[in-house]
Amino acid sequence: EAEGCPLNQEGLSPSHSNEESEEDEEQVENTPSKYKLSLEQVNGLLRTIYATLGLEEERKELSLHDKMYAGLSESKTRTFPVHAVIAEAIKKEWTDPERKPFFPKAHKRRFPFDEDPAALWNKVPKLDAAFSQVSRSTDLAFEDMGILKDTKKMDQQLKSAWQSIMGNLKPAMTTTCVSRNMEYWVNQLKAHRQIDEIRDKKTGLERTIELKSSMQNKKQGDLRNIKSELQQLEGSSDRLQELDEELLKTERELEGVEQKCNVEALRSEVEQLQNQRSELDRTVRKLDQEMGQLNAHTMTRTQMDMLKKDKAEKEDHIRKIKSRHNDELTSLLGYFPTKKQLEDWLYAKQKDINQTREKLAKL
Repeated sequence: EAEGCPLNQEGLSPSHSNEESEEDEEQVENTPSKYKLSLEQVNGLLRTIYATLGLEEERKELSLHDKMYAGLSESKTRTFPVHAVIAEAIKKEWTDPERKPFFPKAHKRRFPFDEDPAALWNKVPKLDAAFSQVSRSTDLAFEDMGILKDTKKMDQQLKSAWQSIMGNLKPAMTTTCVSRNMEYWVNQLKAHRQIDEIRDKKTGLERTIELKSSMQNKKQGDLRNIKSELQQLEGSSDRLQELDEELLKTERELEGVEQKCNVEALRSEVEQLQNQRSELDRTVRKLDQEMGQLNAHTMTRTQMDMLKKDKAEKEDHIRKIKSRHNDELTSLLGYFPTKKQLEDWLYAKQKDINQTREKLAKL
């Protein structure tokens, strides 16, 4: 009899195998080292793929009635997108299962493996001569016909083969989707890197241009300053030559004047003139002092005149008031002295006070 699949050897029912597969799936999800990516990372990867491909999730407006029972419905999760080209290729293979798979020569070079494990993978199962006619009409390969004697075993073998193929197809489809997106991401990263390199190179060139421009402007400014200094030096040299000529001319004239004139007489005349100048300066200072005194006297006289005028006006005003109230003052005081009488009386009292002070001082 044929060996059969591992599930049939253990005598497990389909329902039992499904329960064990669900338990295994739960254990796989709870085991962090089973897969390279966790479920959260897979969801993040799907969000990134959707954003890269520009796929938008359909969002249906829910009514209040739908929101009340939203927790009872199955939650929709993101799935790996399958392009129409891949789906069409799978359908084409499904409709023509008799076609022999074609592996190009580059396939072996692209996926190299050692001979020991590859021999197990590349080994084609042997078929009985009696079953060779049956195997032509199916895509499954059997080592003998023992598995076809039991209908349940044959059905379980077909289901196992189907599940195995589907289990391998999903990772392959996922790998294809991720690899295509990875290729796009890598190209984008390369493009961004090239852009960054070009931007850095551009920034460096701009800085170099700015430095060169600033250095050029500085050199041009230095050149202009040097030219202006050269022009000034040329003008100064011409002016110096002119001054030298004027100095020589003046020295010759001075020598001629000294020869014509007596130096001692000129010196004595200069001293006399300086003495006269000193006397004139003293006279001018004296006159300035006298002018200051005259100005002070003039101001004092002016103030005195103003005070006298004010005094006369006040005395006149007092006389008018006194004449107007003379009768009343006489009736009240009996006698009202004159100004001179008051001054004499005040003078006499002041004299008495001074004499009293002298007596007190002697005591």
